[in-house]
Amino acid sequence: MSTQLQPTYRIHAYNLVDLVTEVAKATQLGYVFDFKTISHFPQQLGYQFIMTMVLPVEDEVKEDKKEAASEASQEPVVQQTSTDTPAVQEAVVEAVKTPGKPGRKANGAK
Repeated sequence: MSTQLQPTYRIHAYNLVDLVTEVAKATQLGYVFDFKTISHFPQQLGYQFIMTMVLPVEDEVKEDKKEAASEASQEPVVQQTSTDTPAVQEAVVEAVKTPGKPGRKANGAK
């Protein structure tokens, strides 16, 4: 968030239809929501809807595009390696398949 003063679009509506209409107008003019600044955060007081939308600063738009591009290029790489032998893997599978409640001995064992 920059320290420059940004042009703002203040919305004060008394019903949901007027609120959505004003948000659509502001969006068409290029305004965006600013959820980072507390004073611009949308509020509802009883039947009043109050919010302030801002025009994005060019530096912020460029930074957002760079962040989105860097996030898209960073795909997780999954590499599966196993040092277990097939006998160890079979033992693990057999241990999981054993019926009964955990911590209890099988019937007949004391």
